[in-house]
Amino acid sequence: MNTIKISKLLFSTLFLWGTMANAQHLTISNSGETTSPGTNWSIIGNVLYIGNSGSASINTSVITNHLQNTGDLTINLPEQSNVARNIYINNTIAYLGSSARTLTFQSGNDIVFANAVGITSATASLNIVLRSATTTGTPDNGSIKMNGINIDTKGGHLWVGGGASTTTWNGLNVGNSAARTYLDDVAGISVVGSTIASGGGNIYMYGLSWNSSDDDGVNYGINVENSNVSSGAGDINFAGGVYGRYNNGIGMRADTIFVFNFIGNQTIA
Repeated sequence: MNTIKISKLLFSTLFLWGTMANAQHLTISNSGETTSPGTNWSIIGNVLYIGNSGSASINTSVITNHLQNTGDLTINLPEQSNVARNIYINNTIAYLGSSARTLTFQSGNDIVFANAVGITSATASLNIVLRSATTTGTPDNGSIKMNGINIDTKGGHLWVGGGASTTTWNGLNVGNSAARTYLDDVAGISVVGSTIASGGGNIYMYGLSWNSSDDDGVNYGINVENSNVSSGAGDINFAGGVYGRYNNGIGMRADTIFVFNFIGNQTIA
């Protein structure tokens, strides 16, 4: 049976935010390094480790080659005290293998997709985990921007959220909390002009906006505009929350051009 649940979570609190030191990010593109170990990164087993300090630039082929020839891959950008560390995905990751795989991104802070890129699988099931805000110290924010992208998991699950602690969801290691922002007029998770298809896999997103800088903004836990999200027989679960100060706060916002295509259960909370 299809189910739809819609609610908004609105809370009021105060959060103080300081100035961070120079950021140290991971960039994934078609111009990054191709051989492990590289500058501030290496692959050990099925984990791509980024150094505890410094930036790194990795070619998309590093990821696709590992998925196709070796196995699952977890990309781990660890936290650094008082330093923002984001993952930038600037080129499409296209998996062409025939075996089911899981691709996990763990970022100390934000995960940002460039426009017109994405993560796709040609035939095999590809689970995707986008986990931000894994930091236990400061800064502990981590939003996820998925604007103008294409995700196609061919039956794999898609989990999008945050959290420093690990829990299990549909057999996958995921975070225990929300992708979250402390900035004004920024969504915890943004999906604008995008196409997301799981082909029977489950889709889960949990986003939080927690603004404390002023009270004249428009804040969304999850903001979805002009996008198509389809799961086939899989379930769809979107959960959004708003804390702090704002002029207009909505936990989960979906505009009139937002389209769900599904057979399984749908929950928007």
